[in-house]
Amino acid sequence: FLVRDWKWNAFDFLVVGLQIFETISAAAVGESDSDKGGGNFSFMRALKVLRLLRILRLVRVLRFVEELRNMVQSIISSLRPLLWTSVLLLLMIYISA
Repeated sequence: FLVRDWKWNAFDFLVVGLQIFETISAAAVGESDSDKGGGNFSFMRALKVLRLLRILRLVRVLRFVEELRNMVQSIISSLRPLLWTSVLLLLMIYISA
């Protein structure tokens, strides 16, 4: 916790701690993923939003690391041609079968 970005480490610690607390409290009440009627966990669901904020960390890293940003943009931009290549391949398999 003593590095320059100690605030991000503290935030990660908080998010992981809240997830552990949520898991323990859900197990204590007997709530499973398929059974959401065990109790009122609207507060816990609101805390799940905090976990989404971890995506901000990725955006922050991408802003500073240009090589990583280029790789992510390349992967994202190659998804559409990959889809059409897969469609063409499946069409060829369908025709030859």
